[in-house]
Amino acid sequence: MKFTLEQIQTRLKEFEDRQYYYPYIHPVENIQIAKEKEPLENPFHEGASPDDGWSIHVGDSWPEFSTYYWLQIPVQIPNQWPPGSTALRVQLSKELTLHTPEGQVYIDGCLHTGIDRQHSLIQLPSQVNAKEKPPKVTIRIFSGVGLEFIHPIPIPPHQLIDCSLVFLNEPAKEFYFLCKTLSQVVTTLSPESKTYWDLLALLREAFLQ
Repeated sequence: MKFTLEQIQTRLKEFEDRQYYYPYIHPVENIQIAKEKEPLENPFHEGASPDDGWSIHVGDSWPEFSTYYWLQIPVQIPNQWPPGSTALRVQLSKELTLHTPEGQVYIDGCLHTGIDRQHSLIQLPSQVNAKEKPPKVTIRIFSGVGLEFIHPIPIPPHQLIDCSLVFLNEPAKEFYFLCKTLSQVVTTLSPESKTYWDLLALLREAFLQ
C-alpha cells in the first residue's frame, strides 16, 4: 500500500485531533487567581492565600485587558498513571494572534519556563513524575491587549481555554512532529524533485510500520 501526500496529511490531522501523544489527560480544578498589586509580587508566595483572590475555571474570561494576574495551579499526578513524563497544558486563549495573553511559570518559587499562544505545554520536573511531593505551580499572566485604539470592532476578553495534566507519550510525540515537519517540507518541493520523492518515501515507510 502506498500513501499519497494527501493521505499522509489526513493521518497526521487524525493523529493531532485524537492526541495520540497524550494517552492520559486529567483536568485541573481548584485554580486560584489574584490580581498583581506590585510588579512581580506573587500573592501566592509560600502558600499565601490573598484576601482578594478567587477561583477561575476553564471557560472563564480574564477580567481586564493589559493587566497582570497570578494563577495558583494545584498539581497532583493521578495514582493510576504509569511512570513517565508529565506536563501541565495551559492554554490562555483560543486565539493565535500577537495580542493574546502570555505567562511566566514558577515552580516552587523558581522561574521555570514561559507560555504563550504557541507554547502551552509545561514540562514538570522529574520528581513530580515520580509522584513525590507535589510542586507549587504559579503563573504570572499578562492578560493581553484589547487593541481598541486600532481595532474597529471591540475584542472580547480572552478566556482560559484549557488547564490539564497530560501524560506524554514521548515516542509518539516525536513521531508526530517529525512527520509533520517532513510533510510540510514536501509541500514546498516540486514533484519533479528527487528530494520530494525521497522524503515522501520516508513518510510512507513511517506510516506503514
